[in-house]
Amino acid sequence: MPIHFEEWRCEYVKPIGNYSPNGARYCNPKFDDALLKALSNPPGSPEAIKALKEAILIMIKDMPVIWAGNCKKNITC
Repeated sequence: MPIHFEEWRCEYVKPIGNYSPNGARYCNPKFDDALLKALSNPPGSPEAIKALKEAILIMIKDMPVIWAGNCKKNITC
C-alpha cells in the first residue's frame, strides 16, 4: 500500500481551519470503495492488487493536488 493512501479517504476530510491529514480535502466515494476493497484482501493477492490499481487510476484521473518542490533541497525526491 502506498504510504498515506488511506488518508485520502473521505473519512479524513475535516472543515477548513481544522487539521486534516487529507489537506486537499479530497473526497471520492469510488476511490474509498476501491481502497477499502484493497485493504480487505490479503496484501499482494490478485484482488488487492486489482483494487489498488483501480484506486490509483481514480486518484490520477481526479488529480486532487499537484506536488511541487525543490528536489535539490529535499532528500525524499
